[in-house]
Amino acid sequence: MSRAFDSLHPAVSFVFFLCAVGFSMCCMNPVMLLISFISSLLFLFVLTGEKSLKYLLFSFPAAAAVAAVNTAFNHRGATILLYVNGNPITLESIVYGTASGIMLMSVIIWFACLNRVMTSDKLIYLFARVSPSLSLLFSMILRFVPKMKRRAKHIASAQKCSGAAAAKTADRIKNSLSAVVILISWSFEDAADTADSMKCRGYGLPGRSVFYKYSLTLKDVSVLAAIILFAAFSAAGGISGAVYVSYFPAYSAAACGGPAFFTYAAYAVLLNIPLGLCLTEELKWCFLKSKI
Repeated sequence: MSRAFDSLHPAVSFVFFLCAVGFSMCCMNPVMLLISFISSLLFLFVLTGEKSLKYLLFSFPAAAAVAAVNTAFNHRGATILLYVNGNPITLESIVYGTASGIMLMSVIIWFACLNRVMTSDKLIYLFARVSPSLSLLFSMILRFVPKMKRRAKHIASAQKCSGAAAAKTADRIKNSLSAVVILISWSFEDAADTADSMKCRGYGLPGRSVFYKYSLTLKDVSVLAAIILFAAFSAAGGISGAVYVSYFPAYSAAACGGPAFFTYAAYAVLLNIPLGLCLTEELKWCFLKSKI
């Protein structure tokens, strides 16, 4: 089902994620934050299925920590709820911390979607001519965490087979530290091997020809035009102040009217373009199967 967006040109996918992450980080309007969070979660569910719940469980504690820290250390705001050790706890700081937490969750989930869609070959295709070293580094960073997780499981399985799991607490701590050292050494060795391999292949040298399987089609151009159009509408609404929100000293927002609803609608359409493509492909496939 996710093939509809995966098959697009890498430049189109990259522009979409650039808009999604950029708007999610820059806009603190509660409605737009909720739109970003729900859209990112739905798209991740399409990409990973039930595994999306793991990302949600991972991002929720981080968001809760951001909200708690902001409430504890940010004492601005006109509505004082109570005092803790002489420090005021304000309603505005709680609301702002909650909004910051939702923003963080949205960004984490969007990056999880990016990691699924933007594979290493797509990143190298996009940035190899601009900066070969940077493109290779960026592609290695994106696959670093999943690769580390797999290797950590291999090391843990090897230690379990050797009887390390049944050792005493002190020995378990020692084995855990040993596993970390092995994992880091393994990663450094892999990075050195990758660098030597790419150097031997002449990666980054001028005049080196490269085979690419990507070509810009009419569908890619249409989707890219839709992304740019709705991103422009969303940005125009933000610049004009239609979705302006201020949390301090008291919460205030622009009047809800036609421009605000138009901005919200454009933003929702922008972030759900991948989901729309995936659903359209699924409906088309179901229709074709019914004709067999």
